Amino acid sequence: MRHSRGFTLIELLVVIAIIAILAAILFPVFARARESAVRTQCLNNIKQIALGALMYVQDYDERMPMGVNVSGGPAEPGNANTPPAMRNPWVRSTACWIDPRGIQCYNSGNNIAGLRYLPIGQIAGNAPPRPAGLPNDKPYPFYIHRMVDPYIKAGVAQDRQEIMQSRTVKGIWYCPADSTVVVANGGENALFELTGLRHYQFFGHDYIYNTWLIYNYSDVLRGGNSSQWTLNPKTLAAVARPADIIIFFDAFAMWHGTSRGPNNGPIPENWNVAFVDGHAKNIPHTVFMDQHPSRPAAGGRTTRLNQDPSADNPNL
Repeated sequence: MRHSRGFTLIELLVVIAIIAILAAILFPVFARARESAVRTQCLNNIKQIALGALMYVQDYDERMPMGVNVSGGPAEPGNANTPPAMRNPWVRSTACWIDPRGIQCYNSGNNIAGLRYLPIGQIAGNAPPRPAGLPNDKPYPFYIHRMVDPYIKAGVAQDRQEIMQSRTVKGIWYCPADSTVVVANGGENALFELTGLRHYQFFGHDYIYNTWLIYNYSDVLRGGNSSQWTLNPKTLAAVARPADIIIFFDAFAMWHGTSRGPNNGPIPENWNVAFVDGHAKNIPHTVFMDQHPSRPAAGGRTTRLNQDPSADNPNL
């Protein structure tokens, strides 16, 4: 009679080692594929939002939506130029440089590659005014998602109770990669990163409107100041380079991955952005950032958010 020969201990250990090696090779691949799928879904969301904004433009004399970004959390502010609406980290009234601790901005620096991006936004006194006669319990109508949502039917809440409930709804205004919240503490130059609460749940949506499209251009890094930020909604024809000017972008791109900046502080690896002409793509952080081509670290890049939409020359 012949007896079947079983595995020896050495053979079993070899098989286990092979399985462990294959797992070590394949699991990171699966993780990257999942991250890529999430980024693609986030990119698709931002493209749909941009197309909705362009449909709005066609209905309103080809003028950009006179909207501002949500900054009041679950209970949207009743007026965009009063607290807590002004407590938002999207207003750049001074340069913000990478802090190696990753929790706040330096107020000064000289390495242009070390800039953190804080887009232009409303300040007290220059936001669209609350319409006369609108009851205080009615939502402020000029938040950008309220203006664009009717064109994409994404289900933006219409009253305070629905607003608070809707923050947990994962709709088109929510990036599935969103895992971190950024809050401003003490002004726009103190950014603190918190975990455990999604950016969407704190601010209201994950995509930011480029408000240079509705303000006169006056960048503090080019000699301007915030008192010159006056409302001036631009027409589509007034945007000199619609394929280069960003209309919507990620609220906080670090949820797509981070790398280290010149001061060893964390910076995003890439951003999902949509442009005024309607196309959307994922671009590296160095391209997204406000790069000055006259500086050596800028690399002559021309795709920048913080530039005059009306200027033919992106290097100005």
